[in-house]
Formats: sequence, structure tokens, C-alpha cells
Amino acid sequence: SKALEPIPKEIPKQNSQNITQTKKKESKKHHLIIEWIINYFSSGNLLFKIGGIILFFGLAFLVKYSAEHSHLSIQMRLGGVIVIGLALIIVGWRLKNRSGAYGQILQGVGIATLYLTIFASTHFYHLISPIVAFAIMLIIVIVASIMALVQDSLALALFATMEGFLVPILLSQAKGSHTLLFGYYALLDLGIFALAWQRNWRVLNLTGFFFTFVIATLWGVLNYNSNLFKTTEPFLILYYSIYLIISILYTLKREFEPKNLIDSTLVFGLPLIAFPLQISLVKDFEYGGGISALVLGSLYLLLGVLLRKSPKTSLLIVSFKALSLIFYTIAIAYLFDEKIKVTLWALEASALLWSSIKQNQKYHRYFAQLLLLLSFASIKKGIYYEELILIASALFSSYWLDRAKESLKSIEKFLASIFTIWAIIIWFEATPIELESIGISNFSELIALLILSLLLYLIYIFTKWQRSLKVLEPYWIGATLLYYLDIIQVPFSQIDPFAKQGFFVWIVLNILGYYFLYYYDRLWHLNRVWHILALWFNASILSLELYHLCQSHSHRLAQTLEGSILILFALTTLLLSHYPKWLKEYKESYKFVGAGGLGLGIFIYALDLFSLSPTSKGYIPLLNLIDFMQVMATLTLYLWIYFNKKYISKALISPLYGSFYLFALFSLSLIYARAIHIYRDIPYTFYSLWDSLYFQTGLSLLWSLAGISLMLLSKHFIKRSWWIAGFSLLLLVVIKLFLIELSGSGTIERIVSFIAVGSLLLLIGYFVPFPPSKEQKR
Repeated sequence: SKALEPIPKEIPKQNSQNITQTKKKESKKHHLIIEWIINYFSSGNLLFKIGGIILFFGLAFLVKYSAEHSHLSIQMRLGGVIVIGLALIIVGWRLKNRSGAYGQILQGVGIATLYLTIFASTHFYHLISPIVAFAIMLIIVIVASIMALVQDSLALALFATMEGFLVPILLSQAKGSHTLLFGYYALLDLGIFALAWQRNWRVLNLTGFFFTFVIATLWGVLNYNSNLFKTTEPFLILYYSIYLIISILYTLKREFEPKNLIDSTLVFGLPLIAFPLQISLVKDFEYGGGISALVLGSLYLLLGVLLRKSPKTSLLIVSFKALSLIFYTIAIAYLFDEKIKVTLWALEASALLWSSIKQNQKYHRYFAQLLLLLSFASIKKGIYYEELILIASALFSSYWLDRAKESLKSIEKFLASIFTIWAIIIWFEATPIELESIGISNFSELIALLILSLLLYLIYIFTKWQRSLKVLEPYWIGATLLYYLDIIQVPFSQIDPFAKQGFFVWIVLNILGYYFLYYYDRLWHLNRVWHILALWFNASILSLELYHLCQSHSHRLAQTLEGSILILFALTTLLLSHYPKWLKEYKESYKFVGAGGLGLGIFIYALDLFSLSPTSKGYIPLLNLIDFMQVMATLTLYLWIYFNKKYISKALISPLYGSFYLFALFSLSLIYARAIHIYRDIPYTFYSLWDSLYFQTGLSLLWSLAGISLMLLSKHFIKRSWWIAGFSLLLLVVIKLFLIELSGSGTIERIVSFIAVGSLLLLIGYFVPFPPSKEQKR
């Protein structure tokens, strides 16, 4: 079969220099938080930047210490901190035009100091009510946002926001209202949202997201406890809404591209982190996880519909629809089982992998593959649909890794294979058990293979994914092995291939198998091998079934007819001259390899026939079932050599013909032995027949006639080898006469043997005294 043409990639390479330069600028502009921190500490005035951070930490520690040890009044302590914060803002504003973002950093420290003071005034000292504090904080957030926008300063916005988020963490030993903490973070997030509305500062968005959902949660500042559901759930919804809208704004505010990029960290990271928090809030509610997943699935589906009119959001819509499907799947799982962690990881990993490949984000791609490996390392035998989710995630990830294989490292190409193998292993571990649970206990592994083969076929039809083709290619070997494993679990005499759904499975196996052989005629590399294996498989199964059917009537009949199917299949492949168009290419393979394998089986079958003796009732030599089957077996072996002699080397053709002649002579001798057994009432055993001079005389005549026939035919067909074979057989008869028949002195058998053989030798010596040569005319 011809090799497959490579599948064209769906993501065309960008050859335009302008687009390349634009993407480089966008990549520098929207780097990750870690890259920003590295740049922060590796460029500009390092001492100045470190000093800003140290100053803020010092002010935070001062507030905390003064709350515990200072003898000054509370108003004086906080007033002093406010003065310092305002001073920093004023000095920073005056230096706003200086290079290196010095002024913006000072302003950020000053704004964070005001956050610190307001938070401490309410949280520690209760000098002002939460409502007043929120009002002041809101004003500070608005002012800080305006200052950042006026100066177009990401550094100011980032510094003020990051230090604002650090305030509750640095003062976390103090106790107070959790609603105040949630409200404080909400105001900071609203400030980020306001800036995101005007500026596409991705690093600022990620900073807010990182602190709100990761740092604050891990630190224990934000407590997502089901006991606090009523006062916590609204804030979680608010946080989720803010960063969901920010992820949409990121795409909408970018310059138009045919395939606009998305902020995959927010799009996929937000549900990945926030949904477990939601689960912890609703864990005490019946179906709380399932309802939450249904709501999120519906939300993402609605967003996908609402955003469809914008040409920028094509990739974002696909992402939201993928998330919608994921959450609907999770909802189903939660409604039946709450142990969804592993499947959630697998789904998120596959979604993140797809997004990272689309956007060429290698670090996200690495993380997705690591997460998927972790999900498989954590898997335990569980509910079937959860295992199906893992299988789908693994195949989906393998598919997209193969699509991007040109840009992958070698280890990632290896992982693509691992994910596929893992999916198949899970399938064969889980599906047979599920089939048995619904009452299909027989052929469960084979039925699982048939279903998997059909699924892989459908995958290839819709995706043209070559790996699914490679997995499907050894279908016949796996199917036949599983079929045989299921039917040979009993003694040979009791094997019934078609019992217990066996016939139905065999029919489906052949329909699917031959359809695949037809459909993938030019695609499978070993298609020729699968054709031959299919021939052998069906011949052997039908042979076993015929044996089983005849066994119930007669063991002798079963033994006699057992090889008839093999003979029938072999003769059909050898004598059939007109093959269907799609099989013409394999005609020689069927005749040579296919019929040859069947011939080996026929030879083994014929050896079994040698031990059978006929019954005396109505026996006629050659016109009985045993003799007829033996003759057909001999004829089949000859036809295989005759029709395939052009594929056999000259060095082997003569030994093969010689082997056939010996086999044919042996078969004729056995037919004669059976006749002697019936008509002379000689026991059908080797020693009894060998000691019978009547049998020995007839055997000598039979062998002499065979030898003379070969020598006569050698003259007609100009075959020197035939003459030599016939002559050798006559010499064997002569030796036999002197060693065996001569011992029977005075018997008519010896006389007949010597006279007949001598006469035959004279006759052949007259007609064909020498082996014919090629120059000899007929």
C-alpha cells in the first residue's frame, strides 16, 4: 500500500514581516508575571526598586508593631503613616517624567501605604465603619486608576495593586470581619477592572487574578467555607465576573487578527482555580457541585453565543464552548459522583493544551502535559463515564500534539504516543467490565475492541488523524487473538466458535474488518498482511465450527470433514481467476501466501486422516469420504505448487515437487491399505499390514505403476527430474522385492510381485531408457 500523504496543517505559517513584528511586540507587551519580576530586578536602578518594596514592607510592619507596642495614640500613629504615604505620592508625581519609572514606583508605594492605613483603621482599631472605609478605599482606587491612566504607567498600577493585595497578608494575625477582607479585595479587583476597560495590561490582570484566587486563598486570608456561604458566595461571584469580563476585554481590545489570541491563563485558569473554591462552598448542599457546573456551563455557552458577532472573538468563542462542554460534563459527573478531581484535571489539561498550541505558548503547553500526566498517575478504578472522560482527554491531547509535531520537542512527540496508549489501556480495563455489568459477559474484550475500532474509524473520518489510523491498522490481529482467547477456554472437542453471541460477533468482526480493508486499501502499510490473516482466520473458525456441528453426530465424521473448509478456501483462492477490483492487487498474495498457509494446515489435517480406517459398510475405494478428502488435500498441495511456481526459486521448485510426489505416493498407499483392510480382513495397523505379503505385493505393483507413469510423463513433458524420480521409485521397489517379498518363498504374492515388476521395468526400459533432454522432440 502507498504511504499516506501528510495531513495539511490547519494553522498556516505567518510569512508577513509586519505581522511577525507585531506579534513580537505583543509578546513583549503581554509577558507573564514571572518575566515581569525578572525584568524588574534585572533592569534600571535596582536599588531604587528594591527600596520601594522594602519601604512598603517596613510601613506594614510599623503599623502592625504600633498596634501591639506603641504608647502613641492610634490617631497619631495612623496619621503619621498617612503623611508618609501622601508625601510619597507627591514626590512621585513631581518625578513622573523621569526615566526609569522612578516617580511611578514612588506613587505606587504611597497609594499602597494609604490602602494599608485605611485597612488597619477598620480592621484593627475600628476607628471608622466598614462603609466609610469602603467609600475612602473606592476613592483611592479611582484616583490611583486615573493617575495610572493619565501617566499611562503600568508600573504605577502594578506596584499599587500588588502592594494593596499584600496588606491583609502582612497583617493576617489580626482578626476581624471576613466580609471586610472580601470587600477590600473586591475594591482592588474593581480598580483592575476599570484599568482593563481602558488599557490592555495583561500583567496587571494576571497579578490581580493571582493574588485574589491563589495567594490570598493559600494564605488563608480569604476563607471559602461552606458555613460562610451567604456572605462569601456573592464575593466569589463578583471576583469571577470581574476576571471573566477582563478575559473578554483582552481579546476585544487587541488589534484585529484573522485568528485573534486569547488570554489562556485567565480563560482556562479562572474556572480551574475558582471552581474548586465554589465546590468547597457548596459541599454541604445536595447537588451543589452539579448545579454550579450547570450554571457555569450555561454561562460560557451564552457568552459564546453573544460574542459570535465580533470577528475578533472566533478563538475565544471556541474556548468558551469548550469550557461549556467541560462544565456540562462535570455537572453530569457531580450529579452521580463527587470524585471528579482527576477528570477535572484531565479536561482542563486538554483544553489548556489545545489553547497553548493554538497560541504557540510552550510553557502553557508543558504545564498542560504535566497536568495530564498527573491526572493519569492519580487515576483509580471508578465510574465508567469518568474513565471515558479521561480517555477522551488523552486522545484529544494526543491529536493536537500530533497536529503541532513540527514545533514539538522529541519528548512531547513521545508523550503523544503515551497519551494514546494510555487511553487504549484505560478503555480495555474499563469497557469489558462495563459490558459485563450490563449482562454481556461473553466476548466482552472483543466487543470492546470492535467498539473502539469503530470509534477510531469515525475519528479518522472527521479528522484525518493518522495516529488513529495506525492504532486501527492492527485491528485484525487484536480481534482474532481476542476471539480465539474466548473460544479456546474449553477442551478442543467442546470448542464452539458460534456459541454465546459468537456468531453475531464473528459477523460484525468480518463486516467491520473487510470494510476497513476496503476503505483503507491505500492507507494501511500492512494491508496485504491483514488480507491474508483474515483469510486464515475465517477458514480456521469455520473449520472449527464444522467440526463442532459434526461432533454431535459422529466423531469420525467430524474428523473427516474438519479440513474440508481449509481445502475449500485454498481451492477457491487458487482457482478463482476474477477478483474484485479492489482485491486484484492482492491476487498473488492470496494465491501464494494465503493458500500456502492453508496448505500447511491441510497437510497437518491430512496427517490426522492417515490414522482413520473406513467402515466395511458400503466401502468403495476413492468413493468414500476419507479417501476423497485425502485426494483433495493432495490435489490442493499440487495446485499450490503449480500456480505459484513463478514465485518459487529454481533451487526450491524441484524439492517441492519431490515432496509432493512422496506425499501423493504415501496417500495412494494408504488408500490401498484401507482397501486391503476391508476386502482381505487384515487389521488396519502398521504391523499387521506390513506382515501381509498380499499387501506387500500390491504395494510393489502400485509403486511400480507410479514410477513408470512418472518416467513416461517425463518424456512427454521433457522433465528429467520426473524420470529420475520414477527411476528412483522403481529401484526402491526392486530393493523391497529382495528384502521383503523374497522372504515369502513359495507364495503366489512373491511370484506376482516379481513378474509384474519385472515386466514393468522392461516396458519402461523400452519406451524411456534414458532421461529426456530439452533438445529431444516429443
